[in-house]
Amino acid sequence: MRISLYIAKRFLFAKSGLHAVNLISRIAGFVVVVAVAAFFIILSVFSGLKAFGLSFSTAFDPDLKIVAAKGKTFAANESQLVELEQLESVVAYTNIIEERVLLHYKDKNTYAYLNGVDTHFSKVVSVDSLMALGRWFEKGSEQTVVGYGIANALNLGLFHLENSLDIVVPKKGATNALSLQKPFRIQSVMPVGIYQISEELDKKFVFTDIAFAQKLLELPAHHVSFISLKLEKSYNEATLTTAIYQIFGNAVVVKNKEQLNEALYKMLNTEVAAIYSILTLILIIALFNVVGSVIMTVLDKKSHLKTLYNLGTPVQKIRRIFFLHGFVLTLISGGIGLVLGLIVVGAQQYGEWIVIPGTQLPYPVILEWKNVGLVAVTFVFLGALASKTAASVVRKNLLS
Repeated sequence: MRISLYIAKRFLFAKSGLHAVNLISRIAGFVVVVAVAAFFIILSVFSGLKAFGLSFSTAFDPDLKIVAAKGKTFAANESQLVELEQLESVVAYTNIIEERVLLHYKDKNTYAYLNGVDTHFSKVVSVDSLMALGRWFEKGSEQTVVGYGIANALNLGLFHLENSLDIVVPKKGATNALSLQKPFRIQSVMPVGIYQISEELDKKFVFTDIAFAQKLLELPAHHVSFISLKLEKSYNEATLTTAIYQIFGNAVVVKNKEQLNEALYKMLNTEVAAIYSILTLILIIALFNVVGSVIMTVLDKKSHLKTLYNLGTPVQKIRRIFFLHGFVLTLISGGIGLVLGLIVVGAQQYGEWIVIPGTQLPYPVILEWKNVGLVAVTFVFLGALASKTAASVVRKNLLS
């Protein structure tokens, strides 16, 4: 093995009698460098774009969410909440009541999801960074914060005492004649803030105090739609989920961010698979140059190979020489390409020297070690396959 590797390195680094062979080897190495660097950079860019997009679409999603197993709400008493707060890895929690409502302002209407939240909400979701105008509502008040899309649809202003926003919901158990004449409950609130995240979310939510929402929706005491949890970075999801079920029983279901946005994550995972397949195909095409380079070296060194064969070297060992020749070329070129990719991605992530055209936002990239491993495993495996294919041209009839 050592002799085969020594001869392979001599063939790779020593000058050939034909200048064209040296040129082809250099071109093959350069192409692999570019392909591997591009492979890693594109994967890192997609990771950045994925995280950038999810930061908007999942802005209100907690690390874990406890939802009702059946119906819209479940009971969460004080003792259960104390146990929940004392669980390891739980940084903060917030109780939320959610219901779809009709919003009426002057002569305009729109639908939205009413979210009644408690004072812990700002500990779970960074509301200050989401506010575009105004401020967050005060505890125990009949104030509200709406999305930019809702404010735009209703032509809504802030702090207008004479023009309040009406929230309309159906009455619960409206069966008698008086109830049927007035089947809706209408409660007025004063908009004091506007949040802005994305076009979809800006049209979706309106936030009020949880006590106001509980009264408007006529919910029993301690009933919530879900509980959102903020957790430490290093937490064991399986252990924590088991502990939550021990507290609340079968009345709840625990969901993580991926389960809350199942369709979105499926789409993103499909895109990752498609991008990986395309980049792998490009790398395979680049490795054809390595195959060509090895074959040209075999033809150039034919006289040397005949000497080795006549001295008793088996064909399998000669093939091993050229397998190692192509494999070492792939490893060196791929390693250089990966290092170049790491430098480019690291420089963009920490230096932010490329911005999105027309904006001041740096192009999003994320340096992830799983991408490093994925690219390394891919070019090593494909390089070995290409080298084995090229070495197979060494046959007995070529040497005799």
